[in-house]
Amino acid sequence: MQPKPDTHLLFKVFFRTVVFVFTCGLLMYLIPTLYFGVNVEFTGPRHDGYVELATMLVSGEGFRFESGGAPVMHRPPLYPILLMPSALLPTGWQEVSVIALNSVFAGATAIMLMVLALRFFGSRRVGYTAILFYLISPWLYRLVSLPHTALLQSTLYLASSLLVLSMVFGNRHGDPLSARRFRRVALMFGAVGGLLTLTHGVGFLVFGATLGALMAYMAFSEVHRDISGRVSSLVLAALVAGCLAAPWVVRNAVVLPITVPVTTGASFNYFMGNVYWNIGGYEHDYEASARQNALTAGGVEEPAESAMQFWGVMDPANEKQLAEAMRVHMAAHPLDVLKKSALSLSENFFPVTHLAYCQSHAGVSCQQHSLFSTLHRVGLSLYYFVLIGLAVAAVIRGRQRWPAILMFALGGLHIGPYLPLGQWAPHGIYGLSAVLLVTVFSAATCVRTPLPSRAAASRSMR
Repeated sequence: MQPKPDTHLLFKVFFRTVVFVFTCGLLMYLIPTLYFGVNVEFTGPRHDGYVELATMLVSGEGFRFESGGAPVMHRPPLYPILLMPSALLPTGWQEVSVIALNSVFAGATAIMLMVLALRFFGSRRVGYTAILFYLISPWLYRLVSLPHTALLQSTLYLASSLLVLSMVFGNRHGDPLSARRFRRVALMFGAVGGLLTLTHGVGFLVFGATLGALMAYMAFSEVHRDISGRVSSLVLAALVAGCLAAPWVVRNAVVLPITVPVTTGASFNYFMGNVYWNIGGYEHDYEASARQNALTAGGVEEPAESAMQFWGVMDPANEKQLAEAMRVHMAAHPLDVLKKSALSLSENFFPVTHLAYCQSHAGVSCQQHSLFSTLHRVGLSLYYFVLIGLAVAAVIRGRQRWPAILMFALGGLHIGPYLPLGQWAPHGIYGLSAVLLVTVFSAATCVRTPLPSRAAASRSMR
């Protein structure tokens, strides 16, 4: 039997993590400004426009970047809604409030890591070690100080995966959940899936694929009884997620002359990936920006300065052009798509891949490497290499092998839809979310805990 986490422990983990991450994030923002005179940008075109969207929402202008501007179709709505209280604050305090909000997401992540550790290893030490691994991420504190969805998305995806583990492997005793408990967990899964859909563009794809896999497992599993009841609970989960996402889908259908389930942007990022890896045989303009080269490759001749805002195409006509060009290019060059996907998979976890690739392939993106970006890529690669290696060691040693394998699969499901786009996001959002899922198993390799009994192991494998 695994111990049930007590409320006092989880509150302590949450509070300490929030205070620590908030302090570090605040220092990341204040030290360059106060002691080095460096203007740390918080808003503007180099960011993703979430603060601008929140400001327009507060002022009653709707979901747009500026007063009188075009409706935005390449940013999802949840994070701007959460930023609306920050938009009411004066400049300076907005930055502090964003750091506080992102620190709360980090605290929630720490709680879930502890719950996972207690559920599968019965050890607080494993939980604290997993939280330590999370807190030493080379990029965490930069993410905390940015108005970006990275930490919100990783927190929601970890929550979704934790609920999946509960439905598949049962309670802390290793027994299947009761029908009532299963329905409650499934409804929570639907709510988290709906929020994830409103946080990032492919959230609905990941949620749908996970839901379908769960239904298939419940239908054919010999362990779980009351198959119809469990499948109906998952159907209700889908309805909950759909109800949460429906207002946004309707807004897009009414406001925009193109079909936008959640967000646009995949086609532009597809060509950004081609430019990034120098794939596709395009004639690159080395004097122009990467995004200008991507627009040109996709058949859009308009200057990037007027065609785009905050890394997204604003005109639906340009979006249609890019989407059609992407379909044509993918059909004509499937091997390029596979090559780009393989390179992208490697680079998401080992960013030094692009440094090595640039040694033999000239490209526009190869000119963008600086000492800072090189050190960042090397540090992040080492960090992911250690965590993934330790998690694989846990699988080999049989430390809750099947839960670990499922978490690896969920990480792959999360990152898979991005691979054909092939453009590494410097904030490491995709790698962060995926690696979080196996951090507890990485920690278990480092901490001596009793191996589960044969009976418990048998229940876990089922």
